[in-house]
Amino acid sequence: MLPCSAVSSDSNDAELLARWRLGDTDAADTLMERNFPRIKAFFAHKTSDRDLVQELTQRTFMRCLDKVESFQQRSSFSSFLYGIARFILLEHFRDHRRAEQHVPIEETPLVDLDPTPFSMVERNSERKLLIHVLRRLPLDLQILVELYFFEKMSARQVSEVLELAEGTVRGRIRTCRQQIERHIHDLAESPEQLESTMMTLSTWAQQIRDQV
Repeated sequence: MLPCSAVSSDSNDAELLARWRLGDTDAADTLMERNFPRIKAFFAHKTSDRDLVQELTQRTFMRCLDKVESFQQRSSFSSFLYGIARFILLEHFRDHRRAEQHVPIEETPLVDLDPTPFSMVERNSERKLLIHVLRRLPLDLQILVELYFFEKMSARQVSEVLELAEGTVRGRIRTCRQQIERHIHDLAESPEQLESTMMTLSTWAQQIRDQV
């Protein structure tokens, strides 16, 4: 793979994609390199298995290579790529779900899909608590929080990833805080930790993003 410097660093994804579709392999390599860390982080939020994170990330980009010619550019490349990553994730959990699990994967909390203890290098107890809270959200709601608050994607872009109406996504954004606050109340070890953790969603989301 060619280094990113082979293509101007200020080229945006749309420009790189257009050049890729015209046969520019340097642009294709740069587009993949630019987005690889984001997609890897997407999977790293879902499992502590590093080998699995690498496998799912590679599968996502292989699927992207297969589907890029059919991409109609009615959405952003980020929406297109995260949509593939979400599909790969759902595919993985469907293939490995336990027999007694009957709730749709999208509506199942991640802690039930991947009950392995989640390891993280995190000394701040409030941020550690909030990361565990995310794992107790239904999978698609966790993805919504990550994309909307961590990645700063618009409600329209998130709706394309989740395959939902934009109005539905906006409604779910409004309910995020309630579910998150409920889980914080359940998991906080002391009134002091509860009080210090109850900050605005956008603030702690940025902190979590910086940590992971």
